[in-house]
Amino acid sequence: MKGSGKCSFAAGVALLAAGLCAAPQAAAQLLGGNLAPNVNVVNTPNVSIANTPGVSVLNPASAPVPVHEVSAVSRQPVVFSLLVGMSFGTQRAACSDYTVPTGMRLEIDHVSAASSVLFQGNTIQATYSTRNGFAINEYYLDFHDQAFDPTQPLFIADHSQLAFSDPGSTVELCAVLKSTQGSGSGGFTALRATFSGYLISGP
Repeated sequence: MKGSGKCSFAAGVALLAAGLCAAPQAAAQLLGGNLAPNVNVVNTPNVSIANTPGVSVLNPASAPVPVHEVSAVSRQPVVFSLLVGMSFGTQRAACSDYTVPTGMRLEIDHVSAASSVLFQGNTIQATYSTRNGFAINEYYLDFHDQAFDPTQPLFIADHSQLAFSDPGSTVELCAVLKSTQGSGSGGFTALRATFSGYLISGP
């Protein structure tokens, strides 16, 4: 019985020692299985990693890479209005222009326009154009008669519309009436429109 007890005690000690020796290795294998095999640290300031297997430092803090944030642009809100005047007895007016400032790109987000024609039943068609690169883009305004005063029709267009125009280019607003408006000398405002968006400067 005593010999059996010694054997059991010795076997227990041997088993405990084997477990203690095996535990760190098992833990290391488990941890290593959850890590990426290679880690690259790129341009990280104030980091010092030396003699670490599987870890390489590209461009340490002593030689940082110049970084330029291409998305860092200046967006300045802008609102401008254009009026198109016509002479009585005509249908088409010369286009009214807005010139985009040099060095800035225009982003149009919204257009609101109105036209008060003098005679009932005379409707209006209006477009505005922008220049983007070599392309001239034309946009139509969708007018609706408000039917508020039969003797003084009012046509309204209201658009959330994305358009761009290059630096130094012009935004042109033109209008055409369905029929000639009155007779005689003098003129009237056939169309007025307000554009809102941003002037953008950047790389």
